[in-house]
Amino acid sequence: MKNIAWRQIGYEICAWVEAIFSYVLYIINSWCDKHQRTAGKIKKALIWLLVISTVYGISSRTVRKQEGEKYTAALIEVEQKHDNEMKQARVDMEAELKATYGFDKIDQERDQIQAETESLARLAEWLDELGTTEEGKKSSFWCAFNRSDSSLYPSTLEGVLTQAGQFDGYKPNGTFTQANYNLALREVQKWHSGGPRPMRTDFLYLVWTPEGVVLKTQLSDGKGCHYWYEEDWAGVE
Repeated sequence: MKNIAWRQIGYEICAWVEAIFSYVLYIINSWCDKHQRTAGKIKKALIWLLVISTVYGISSRTVRKQEGEKYTAALIEVEQKHDNEMKQARVDMEAELKATYGFDKIDQERDQIQAETESLARLAEWLDELGTTEEGKKSSFWCAFNRSDSSLYPSTLEGVLTQAGQFDGYKPNGTFTQANYNLALREVQKWHSGGPRPMRTDFLYLVWTPEGVVLKTQLSDGKGCHYWYEEDWAGVE
């Protein structure tokens, strides 16, 4: 019974809503019939309002897009300018530090040691083809050092190694192994350290023989030694 009562109430509410809605539509239709000219004007006004709103919306979007592009371009320009200023500041700071603490000289010495080590490593590759021992390689290195330090030969190690008729098997652009590079680096560092030399400075010549590398003070004489340590060269002419 309760369900039937609530259903009845619902029907009545729906009927009242339908009646009110129908009455409102009746009033609107009646007003439009009596005031057709006014309704037409209102319709046109609404249409124009819609058109103007649409055009304004499109124009506003275009303007906002253009302004956004200008802002993005200006932001990129500012960022680029800032990056360039930072790069220049870094370059200026590095130049000042190099000038103050001698970093330029350090970089030059590092590059020079690198180049000299690679040159000797390439020389060692040729000496491997001759079957030269490690001591023979080091003897050859120091003979090249002696020549570089002597006024009779080019002042650079590369100039000594590429001098005609001297180290003919040396290949300036040849490859080298890590082992030969490490061996050459140790001797180059000793040379630049200014410490005790393992070879007398007057050994400017060497000959590769089946017995090993023969170091000489004069190319024409037959005297020399096969030894690496300086004390073994005592008395050698």
